[in-house]
Amino acid sequence: MKNSIIIISVLAAIVALVACQREDFSTNPDLKLQFSTDTVSFDTVFTTIGATTHILKVYNRNDKPLKISRIHLENGANSFFKINVDGTGAANQQFADVEILAHDSIFIFLTVKIDPANQNNPILIDDKVIFSYNNNTQSVVLEAIGQDVELLRNFVVARDTTFSADKPYLIYDTLYIEQNATLTIPAGVRMYFHKSAAIVAAGSIHALGTREKPILMRGDRLDNINFSDVPLPYNFVSGQWGGIFILGEATENIFKNVFINSSEVGIFIYNENIDAEQMPYLQIENCKLTNFTFYGLFVFNANVTALNTEISNTGTYTLFLNGGTHTFVHSTIANFYGANQPSTREKETVAALINDTEKITINGQEIQISRSVTNFYNSVIMGSMETELEVITKEPEIYIGRFENNFIRRKEVYNYDNYLNNSWYGESDKVFANSDFKWTKDEKITCDFRLDSVSPARNIADITFVNLYNLQFDIYGNPRTADGKPDAGAYEWQEAQ
Repeated sequence: MKNSIIIISVLAAIVALVACQREDFSTNPDLKLQFSTDTVSFDTVFTTIGATTHILKVYNRNDKPLKISRIHLENGANSFFKINVDGTGAANQQFADVEILAHDSIFIFLTVKIDPANQNNPILIDDKVIFSYNNNTQSVVLEAIGQDVELLRNFVVARDTTFSADKPYLIYDTLYIEQNATLTIPAGVRMYFHKSAAIVAAGSIHALGTREKPILMRGDRLDNINFSDVPLPYNFVSGQWGGIFILGEATENIFKNVFINSSEVGIFIYNENIDAEQMPYLQIENCKLTNFTFYGLFVFNANVTALNTEISNTGTYTLFLNGGTHTFVHSTIANFYGANQPSTREKETVAALINDTEKITINGQEIQISRSVTNFYNSVIMGSMETELEVITKEPEIYIGRFENNFIRRKEVYNYDNYLNNSWYGESDKVFANSDFKWTKDEKITCDFRLDSVSPARNIADITFVNLYNLQFDIYGNPRTADGKPDAGAYEWQEAQ
């Protein structure tokens, strides 16, 4: 009995103590809450798809606990936004008597999902999270851009089809182009690909952008990850989607003014027919292909022409050519993969590998490839390795391909007759204006392969190739022949304004 009385007395004391503490919430109207931000901004949100979760932290930096009598969204249950307070949700988006101890904090988790607006232009969605306590009202602004999209799931192009630039396309799974069909992608089209989504073409692709209205192909993650304590956009992280796979014979594929980035591969061409008449053809002009887990451009028995184009930053070979005739003019092939993202480049790889062995082994199977006849004119082949160009051929001294007026990084230079007027990288060379490429807290940097004012790639190009391929303007539209001394690569150096 005595023990029971003691236990009851202790419990009563604890209850009384807790009651006293709970009654000790300050009613002082001068005390204020503080927030991790005054505005929570979501990147563009595709309608019906929703966005990732944002976190708002609410601080009570006062010496007394506070009880927030009400937390709610200004637009209530009709809001496009949803809130969750410290792990608890509410159907009406309202929370009552939320306690924050002195010098403590709570988390508000925020999401947004926007209904289709049946319009082409983006729309601004906003709301407020309102905090009411002690006859005070404080608020945090919520904002998001909603964009209607054309949603394609396992979409098949069975006949000649032309996309529209009115709304972006959001692709899930595979966009498949059947044999003898052509998909035309006009200027200004934006294509967002979900994880692992890809274009697979047995037919042809005509992606016809302009400098004023380029075509965009990228992943659908519009938010950031935390990398080295700074927000890194997912758009700078490789592997966000599958890539473009060209598998048909005798197809004609044209990419002009197209920006492709952050997938597993950029453009992957595979064809086992070594008949030159049956090889697929790829023309790339004024394009930028960058940031891939594996290859930027992989070619297996295909003919390629690349003009004014950058192919850069890959986990393995940036350019891998196996069979066919390939011509690169005023192109920049550069690999500094891993400098600005949480991944590393495979060792023993080069930026440009040309395989002229006539046979290659894939998954234990020996497959025949045609001869590789590859020509590089007025281009840059550069990267973070000591050697960034490798030509594998039985007799390099009589290799048919030609390399003229290029800037190349290679530890041991090629001294064959088909290498003419090339400049070779030296350890003290400052090739690009941005030579760090690090994504840092203080200065967010993307890989920019425009030349430095003292770059050894400046003024070394042959104007004959400029005129032969009608490349009087660089990838950005800057004049290449104003001084009569064009630069190598896709970018003509411009004096700072």
